[in-house]
Amino acid sequence: MTSHPHDNGRDEYSGRTTEHLPSQSAGTVYERAAAGYRTRLGWRVYALDTTVWITPGAPVEAFTVPRAMGELALARLQARSIPLPVINIPGPPDRWALLVQPSNDARGDILDMFVDYDIGYAYSGHHHGRTSDWGIDLPPTRHPGHETLSWITPADSPLPAAWNVAHILAGILTGPTGE
Repeated sequence: MTSHPHDNGRDEYSGRTTEHLPSQSAGTVYERAAAGYRTRLGWRVYALDTTVWITPGAPVEAFTVPRAMGELALARLQARSIPLPVINIPGPPDRWALLVQPSNDARGDILDMFVDYDIGYAYSGHHHGRTSDWGIDLPPTRHPGHETLSWITPADSPLPAAWNVAHILAGILTGPTGE
């Protein structure tokens, strides 16, 4: 987590000021990023090699969507003054991870809404409704052959409710009259 002259003292992965981050000399950039998320957000974040991740469930779940859909969802939520933390997952094709609060009650309904669409939903050790060890990768993760993950909008607390974001995504799928 280095600070660059052009970023005005902001962490390149979270967009936050760097004054609260762990020492620049402690561990790899991935270990420092994980420590920063744990300190700043209270998330149980892990780092191994070039990956930083959180296991889906409390306190974070995620929708993964094509970039164009993510852009529409972000714009619609911002128009309602609802912050949405978004991670760019470089492709091709690029995808966005939309971070949300866990939805304990509506997971089956959410999965049913998107069964025929290119929308992933990661929650409590599940991905697309199946048990999985899939995690939510966080910046600065770098997958082989791809660019580094980056924040489109930084993570903040509280996260938007999963159900609210699911409704926005469903509205996008049904077109201009879907809201």
